[in-house]
Amino acid sequence: MHIIYFHGFNSAGKKSKKYRILKEAFGQKIHTPTLDYTSDTLFADTEEYIDSFEGDKLIIGTSMGGFMATHFARLGKCEAWVFNPAMYPDESLKVYLGEIRNYVTNETYEWGLRNIKIFTKAIKDVTYELERSDIKVCVGTQDTVIDPSRISEYFKKENIPVIPYEDDHRFSNKFESAINHLKKNYFTP
Repeated sequence: MHIIYFHGFNSAGKKSKKYRILKEAFGQKIHTPTLDYTSDTLFADTEEYIDSFEGDKLIIGTSMGGFMATHFARLGKCEAWVFNPAMYPDESLKVYLGEIRNYVTNETYEWGLRNIKIFTKAIKDVTYELERSDIKVCVGTQDTVIDPSRISEYFKKENIPVIPYEDDHRFSNKFESAINHLKKNYFTP
């Protein structure tokens, strides 16, 4: 089983604290690309990256990385464990319009409506697989970035169970225990 971690918007792969927690929890190599959320070819590049691994894949994603993991799980590419997935990117990413600084790398770049359209265009006419048991959703009930009740409703409409945790958007306190719970109950190496 290949384990892949997709970081959230405005973050970075191996420099993320989540990456270190996952590496420790699974005791194996964790693949973690630094996703370029500004790239017009983000979805094609990410799909190519996923397809480069043979066999079963588990993608763990946080926030925008959770959106990406959900998208590819629905296409039948992988299993997904997602944390506070940003399922409405056309809305949640508008607050970042303008020049922004990456939280991890400190690089600055311009974020515009063109970037947001990458997400809406990529999922516009996608037909998803019907099997949903391969997606596990964890929602932080104290999230102030993405409305946790709205995300819960989104997945409940598709009969995908949501596991609530009393935590914030970044899963600052319960990420490790949530990973251990999911690993114990759902992980098959």
